[in-house]
Amino acid sequence: MSIVNVTLQPIQCIAQQSLTPSNPPRPDPTDKYYVFAPLINAQLLTSPENTILVRVTLLIDTTVQASNVIYSTGHAQITDNVMSCRFQFTPSSETSPSNTVNVYYTEFTFMQTVDNPINTVQVYLTNIDPQTSRGTETTVQN
Repeated sequence: MSIVNVTLQPIQCIAQQSLTPSNPPRPDPTDKYYVFAPLINAQLLTSPENTILVRVTLLIDTTVQASNVIYSTGHAQITDNVMSCRFQFTPSSETSPSNTVNVYYTEFTFMQTVDNPINTVQVYLTNIDPQTSRGTETTVQN
């Protein structure tokens, strides 16, 4: 396993979305901190050479303050041609979940080495309970 630094753009809240029967509802309405799996896209850029751009979209309950949504490590881990990273949020213990989520977006780049090309990117969204964390895996597109 190796560790690489990533250049992360600021995490921005770009929209709010109500959860209705036509949108993804919480699987368990009593689950205060249900985590939706991140949406991700990974693309190999031609310039600068060997750079991978990863775009990440996160859906997080509106009761979670934006300042409590962070990139948890500041770097990514690479194991067997797979790059993985984690985002996390800290929910407020005093509030009840809403039926609305904030849509957060960020992107980051990192340089891969010629001798260890990245084929797969994994992104996880975690909260204080690792059992309710969710992740997404995608292949790097040329």
